[in-house]
Amino acid sequence: MMFEKTFTRYDEQDVADAVEMVIRTDKWFPSIARIKEALDERLNEKRSRAQGARFQPIHPRAKIDMAPIHDAMERIKNGEYKPTITDKVRAFAKRLFPDINDELIRQNFCVLTHYCSAGVGLDGGAYVNLYMTKTGEIVERVVIPG
Repeated sequence: MMFEKTFTRYDEQDVADAVEMVIRTDKWFPSIARIKEALDERLNEKRSRAQGARFQPIHPRAKIDMAPIHDAMERIKNGEYKPTITDKVRAFAKRLFPDINDELIRQNFCVLTHYCSAGVGLDGGAYVNLYMTKTGEIVERVVIPG
């Protein structure tokens, strides 16, 4: 009863680790006071590690030249850039939509590339259903069985 009263405010795993450590290192059967002392030492070590990790000096990032990125974004907006369609992405798109052409594949390139590599299955038996609208946009819908 005294043990429970003393340790109820602590995390069970921390108490169990302290008891195990005391049993492993001490010669005699440990007292509640000795277990509490070991627990306090353990918690202080955890706090100091957490504080040490929190106050790591942050090194400044190197300056990135954003001009090429802005140029590429502008080319994409103006329709001047067309992504290269790999055989894997084309085969995946044709398996889903047999009549799809390269222009529609490029229009939906990000979605097709993602599901081509990641698959359409999700955790818990759910999956993603891809379908094409009348305008040629591929839309994702999550299907949850049940």
